[in-house]
Amino acid sequence: MKITDQDYNHLTELVNQYLSDKLDTKQQLQNNPWHITTIVLQSEYNSQPITDEEITAMNKKDKEEFANTLKQFSENAPHINTLDMIDILNKLHRYETSLNNLFIRYCNEDLTDLEWKRVDSIESKVQKIAESLKFKVDFNQDPRGAAIKFFLPKGRYNSWDGESWRLFW
Repeated sequence: MKITDQDYNHLTELVNQYLSDKLDTKQQLQNNPWHITTIVLQSEYNSQPITDEEITAMNKKDKEEFANTLKQFSENAPHINTLDMIDILNKLHRYETSLNNLFIRYCNEDLTDLEWKRVDSIESKVQKIAESLKFKVDFNQDPRGAAIKFFLPKGRYNSWDGESWRLFW
């Protein structure tokens, strides 16, 4: 499914509206073809909802970055529907955060064997997701940058290296 600029603008507007007004969830599901609650609350397939604290913490730049990432990933992987892509992005963001936290810790002290197994497990899951999206992926243990770098088929990027897409929200 290809997301047009109009769809992207509509999606960004709905995210902003939800986060500023906290509209009734039922009303949103009825009126919103994008099921915006899947982005800011919980994917239909995800058992771990985003908390109110995380919703409030998402600023305008984060919302725009999420919508832009959704657009780019959907355009580069048209075989994945939008709701599944939202679920995938939520998972990837959690994996990014977990890896980044582990690598920050690794910068200051050695990781335990169990923590290294966790790193390997997360990297394996991300690799499988990247393969299903037909993206190349690379991992970065330097805590100053993103832990996961995606290389999109159409060459789009959002990072300083001019080559990769990172999850910045």
